[in-house]
Amino acid sequence: MTATPSPLRAALIHVGAHEKRIEPEPVAADRIGERPQAGVPAFRRELRLLLQAVVDMRLAEQHQPFTHELVRVPWANSHARAVQVSNLFMRIADWELANHGPAVGEEVASGWESAARLAEILCEDYNGWQHDTYEDIATTFFSAANGLDEQIFRKLLADLNGSTKRPAGVTL
Repeated sequence: MTATPSPLRAALIHVGAHEKRIEPEPVAADRIGERPQAGVPAFRRELRLLLQAVVDMRLAEQHQPFTHELVRVPWANSHARAVQVSNLFMRIADWELANHGPAVGEEVASGWESAARLAEILCEDYNGWQHDTYEDIATTFFSAANGLDEQIFRKLLADLNGSTKRPAGVTL
Protein backbone atom coordinates (compact mmCIF):
# COMPACT_ATOMS: atom_id res chain seq x y z
CA MET A 1 0.00 0.00 0.00
CA THR A 2 1.50 3.34 -1.02
CA ALA A 3 0.90 6.54 0.90
CA THR A 4 -1.27 9.18 -0.71
CA PRO A 5 0.80 12.24 -1.57
CA SER A 6 0.09 15.18 0.69
CA PRO A 7 -1.82 17.97 -1.09
CA LEU A 8 -0.14 20.45 1.28
CA ARG A 9 3.30 19.18 0.24
CA ALA A 10 2.31 19.51 -3.42
CA ALA A 11 1.02 23.03 -2.76
CA LEU A 12 4.32 24.02 -1.08
CA ILE A 13 6.29 22.80 -4.08
CA HIS A 14 3.89 24.41 -6.55
CA VAL A 15 3.80 27.81 -4.79
CA GLY A 16 7.54 27.77 -4.05
CA ALA A 17 8.35 27.15 -7.70
CA HIS A 18 5.80 29.74 -8.85
CA GLU A 19 7.33 32.37 -6.52
CA LYS A 20 10.79 31.30 -7.76
CA ARG A 21 11.90 30.35 -4.26
CA ILE A 22 12.68 26.74 -5.15
CA GLU A 23 13.50 24.76 -8.26
CA PRO A 24 10.36 23.33 -9.85
CA GLU A 25 9.75 19.62 -9.55
CA PRO A 26 6.86 17.55 -10.82
CA VAL A 27 3.99 17.23 -8.35
CA ALA A 28 0.33 16.32 -8.64
CA ALA A 29 -1.16 19.79 -8.18
CA ASP A 30 -4.75 18.76 -8.86
CA ARG A 31 -5.87 19.10 -5.20
CA ILE A 32 -4.02 22.25 -4.14
CA GLY A 33 -7.12 24.41 -4.69
CA GLU A 34 -9.17 22.25 -2.31
CA ARG A 35 -9.91 23.05 1.30
CA PRO A 36 -8.65 20.48 3.82
CA GLN A 37 -11.25 18.69 5.89
CA ALA A 38 -11.33 19.91 9.50
CA GLY A 39 -10.31 17.61 12.32
CA VAL A 40 -8.07 15.27 10.34
CA PRO A 41 -5.06 14.33 12.52
CA ALA A 42 -2.68 14.10 9.54
CA PHE A 43 -3.53 17.66 8.49
CA ARG A 44 -2.99 18.95 12.03
CA ARG A 45 0.38 17.24 12.03
CA GLU A 46 1.27 18.94 8.74
CA LEU A 47 0.33 22.35 10.16
CA ARG A 48 2.50 21.72 13.21
CA LEU A 49 5.38 20.81 10.90
CA LEU A 50 4.87 24.08 8.99
CA LEU A 51 5.02 26.01 12.26
CA GLN A 52 8.18 24.13 13.28
CA ALA A 53 9.80 24.95 9.93
CA VAL A 54 8.95 28.65 10.34
CA VAL A 55 10.51 28.66 13.80
CA ASP A 56 13.59 26.81 12.54
CA MET A 57 14.00 29.23 9.61
CA ARG A 58 13.63 32.24 11.89
CA LEU A 59 16.19 30.78 14.30
CA ALA A 60 18.57 30.24 11.37
CA GLU A 61 18.56 33.99 10.62
CA GLN A 62 21.90 35.55 11.43
CA HIS A 63 20.56 38.40 13.58
CA GLN A 64 17.43 37.03 15.22
CA PRO A 65 16.43 39.23 18.18
CA PHE A 66 13.70 36.79 19.29
CA THR A 67 15.80 33.67 19.79
CA HIS A 68 14.88 33.49 23.47
CA GLU A 69 11.15 33.46 22.63
CA LEU A 70 11.44 31.14 19.65
CA VAL A 71 13.32 28.33 21.39
CA ARG A 72 10.44 28.16 23.87
CA VAL A 73 7.61 27.90 21.35
CA PRO A 74 5.47 24.93 22.43
CA TRP A 75 4.49 21.99 20.23
CA ALA A 76 1.01 23.12 19.15
CA ASN A 77 -0.76 19.85 19.91
CA SER A 78 -3.87 21.47 21.39
CA HIS A 79 -6.11 24.44 20.75
CA ALA A 80 -4.64 26.29 23.75
CA ARG A 81 -1.07 25.81 22.56
CA ALA A 82 -1.93 26.86 19.01
CA VAL A 83 -3.43 30.06 20.46
CA GLN A 84 -0.28 30.55 22.52
CA VAL A 85 1.90 30.24 19.39
CA SER A 86 -0.31 32.61 17.41
CA ASN A 87 -0.28 35.18 20.21
CA LEU A 88 3.52 35.01 20.48
CA PHE A 89 3.95 35.63 16.76
CA MET A 90 1.47 38.56 16.89
CA ARG A 91 3.34 40.09 19.87
CA ILE A 92 6.57 39.89 17.86
CA ALA A 93 4.82 41.49 14.86
CA ASP A 94 3.53 44.31 17.07
CA TRP A 95 7.00 44.83 18.54
CA GLU A 96 8.59 44.95 15.08
CA LEU A 97 6.04 47.49 13.89
CA ALA A 98 6.44 49.69 16.96
CA ASN A 99 10.24 49.62 16.97
CA HIS A 100 11.07 49.89 13.27
CA GLY A 101 8.62 52.51 12.07
CA PRO A 102 5.97 52.18 9.41
CA ALA A 103 8.15 51.50 6.36
CA VAL A 104 10.45 48.78 7.68
CA GLY A 105 8.19 47.65 10.50
CA GLU A 106 5.24 46.78 8.27
CA GLU A 107 7.38 44.66 5.99
CA VAL A 108 9.02 42.78 8.86
CA ALA A 109 5.80 42.49 10.86
CA SER A 110 3.88 41.01 7.93
CA GLY A 111 6.06 37.87 8.04
CA TRP A 112 5.31 37.40 11.72
CA GLU A 113 1.61 38.02 11.06
CA SER A 114 1.73 35.26 8.43
CA ALA A 115 3.35 32.95 10.99
CA ALA A 116 0.53 33.81 13.40
CA ARG A 117 -1.97 33.03 10.64
CA LEU A 118 -0.55 29.51 10.29
CA ALA A 119 -1.14 28.96 14.01
CA GLU A 120 -4.65 30.44 13.64
CA ILE A 121 -5.41 27.94 10.87
CA LEU A 122 -4.51 25.21 13.35
CA CYS A 123 -6.82 26.84 15.93
CA GLU A 124 -9.59 26.91 13.35
CA ASP A 125 -9.02 23.22 12.71
CA TYR A 126 -9.40 22.46 16.43
CA ASN A 127 -12.67 24.43 16.30
CA GLY A 128 -13.86 22.42 13.30
CA TRP A 129 -14.00 25.48 11.04
CA GLN A 130 -13.52 25.60 7.28
CA HIS A 131 -9.94 26.14 6.12
CA ASP A 132 -8.09 28.16 3.54
CA THR A 133 -7.10 26.14 0.47
CA TYR A 134 -3.85 24.16 0.45
CA GLU A 135 -2.44 26.73 -1.96
CA ASP A 136 -3.40 29.63 0.36
CA ILE A 137 -1.76 27.86 3.29
CA ALA A 138 1.42 27.32 1.26
CA THR A 139 1.46 31.00 0.27
CA THR A 140 1.07 31.97 3.94
CA PHE A 141 3.97 29.66 4.83
CA PHE A 142 6.30 31.33 2.33
CA SER A 143 5.30 34.75 3.67
CA ALA A 144 6.01 33.59 7.22
CA ALA A 145 9.30 31.88 6.40
CA ASN A 146 10.98 35.21 5.57
CA GLY A 147 14.20 33.97 3.97
CA LEU A 148 13.80 30.42 2.77
CA ASP A 149 16.40 28.07 4.23
CA GLU A 150 16.77 25.31 1.62
CA GLN A 151 17.91 22.65 4.09
CA ILE A 152 15.03 23.28 6.50
CA PHE A 153 12.55 23.39 3.62
CA ARG A 154 13.79 20.06 2.22
CA LYS A 155 13.50 18.54 5.72
CA LEU A 156 9.93 19.85 5.91
CA LEU A 157 9.08 18.24 2.56
CA ALA A 158 10.60 14.96 3.73
CA ASP A 159 8.65 15.12 7.00
CA LEU A 160 5.43 15.84 5.10
CA ASN A 161 6.13 12.72 3.06
CA GLY A 162 6.99 10.65 6.11
CA SER A 163 5.34 9.04 9.07
CA THR A 164 2.43 10.32 11.15
CA LYS A 165 4.57 10.59 14.29
CA ARG A 166 6.27 13.75 15.47
CA PRO A 167 9.82 13.74 14.08
CA ALA A 168 12.65 13.26 16.55
CA GLY A 169 14.12 16.52 17.79
CA VAL A 170 11.02 18.60 17.09
CA THR A 171 10.42 21.12 19.84
CA LEU A 172 7.37 22.97 18.55
